[in-house]
Amino acid sequence: MSEKRKDNRGRVLHNGEIQRKDGRYQFKYIDANGKGKFVYSWRLDHNDATPQGKVRTLSLREMECQIQTDLFDNIVSNGGNMTVLELVEKYISTKTGVRPTTKAGYKTVTNFLSKDPFGRKHIDTVRLSDAKCWLIKLQADGKSYSFVLFFCKRICQLTSDYDERNYFNVEKFLDHNLILKPDDKYEVIELVE
Repeated sequence: MSEKRKDNRGRVLHNGEIQRKDGRYQFKYIDANGKGKFVYSWRLDHNDATPQGKVRTLSLREMECQIQTDLFDNIVSNGGNMTVLELVEKYISTKTGVRPTTKAGYKTVTNFLSKDPFGRKHIDTVRLSDAKCWLIKLQADGKSYSFVLFFCKRICQLTSDYDERNYFNVEKFLDHNLILKPDDKYEVIELVE
């Protein structure tokens, strides 16, 4: 019978878990694309203390649980290091057989996002409040109602793949039409705070 692998403290390690020589724990898993990925943590369990001088992160088993949930739900862990612009381009690439005016609208979106700092943000860091503030900023910068509404609609179309984690869910935001009235933008800022 094979012997079970254990860490320095005598705890049994699960499949894919190892303890490195420096004491850090490592978990290897296969992502949705079939590539091997690794995550690391100084703690195996949530009850473990972080070694002195090391940054406290999720424990390895908490990371494993999150990864397994993401793989089961077909969610790319950590947003796949994808930016907002890359997500928009991916969405646009799925749209075939659209009218020339629609293609021109998509090009407008990608051109604007390629120049705007918001387009370079990673989708796993973007929250609803970030999207609201960005749309308010567009309106404050003098962009027209139709221009801002155009971006609201495009952002809502992107939410279908990422609703599960609420990365970029702006639909609630649109239901209340918060940014569309200049008088209401201060109420939105108070709401976000």
